[in-house]
Amino acid sequence: MRRVLTAALALAVAVVAAGCTSDSGSDASSEPWNEPDAVWMQPAGTPLVKGVAVPEGARLVGPIFTTFDTVKAEKNEFVVGRQQGYLLVDGEPYSVATDFLDQWDGANGLGEYPKDTLCRQQVDEGVEGKTHNYNYKGEAADGAVEISCSVGLITSQRLVGEETFARVIGMSFTQDLTDPDAPVQGTVGWESPPVAIPETLPEAPEGVDGPSSVASDVDYLPDLEIVDGSFLAGPPWPGSITGGYVAVIGVTGDPDEVFDAYVAQDEDEPELTVDETIGGMRIREYRSSEAGGITFTVTLNEIDGNAWILVNAYND
Repeated sequence: MRRVLTAALALAVAVVAAGCTSDSGSDASSEPWNEPDAVWMQPAGTPLVKGVAVPEGARLVGPIFTTFDTVKAEKNEFVVGRQQGYLLVDGEPYSVATDFLDQWDGANGLGEYPKDTLCRQQVDEGVEGKTHNYNYKGEAADGAVEISCSVGLITSQRLVGEETFARVIGMSFTQDLTDPDAPVQGTVGWESPPVAIPETLPEAPEGVDGPSSVASDVDYLPDLEIVDGSFLAGPPWPGSITGGYVAVIGVTGDPDEVFDAYVAQDEDEPELTVDETIGGMRIREYRSSEAGGITFTVTLNEIDGNAWILVNAYND
């Protein structure tokens, strides 16, 4: 189980992501995140951390989620372990990646850290089962089937003035060139300590008509049903390279009832249940795992009645 959790943390901290599509029930064509009244889709320029903002050509889906340090929570010590957000890339992916990196130089000393942009493309050379990686400089080569970018690298914690910066901050996304309708998605995240708890969360408006479910790509993991009093705020992300999903959920009903309804879809015994308040933010977390390799987590962030839920199903 610990190996699964380590993999999940690495995914969030190293910010590995991939584009995906999902069969989301009878209303699968509904994409509320692209509607003009999608007030929860935070635009370029929205502050993220330490002077770094959502890059041009991207949008942040809902909030930056705050989660507990898992190991310490198991010992009834409740501190922030990581923060992570989910991006839709509307612009040219390479430009989004370089914009994110360019912000570091002016971000309160972040330029003193090692940093890197790595964009690669997988090119199918016509040999079944074989692909090769090439550097990506903003244009896809003929035959390219996938483009991925990882931006940012901080390998250690360091004091700059009176500030202690996160050990890891970065962004990553993958674009599937074989499916022109697949959204380009990515994650942005950083690791504690310390972090700033947000003072507010974006509004999750009522009346959003979105997909009714998130399809599972793992035989023993059931589809996730979107429950009453909530909506799917962005296209589902893959949970890991071997399956699962990540869903950002806007909460319009009673936060506890909605949280419990998502937890009730899990048939396993809980390994961790937490309900604590840190810095004005209430955080509820639920986690279970099963022998087949799935770690299932539900996280609620709530401030002044505004609430969001992150559902993760990572396949080992």
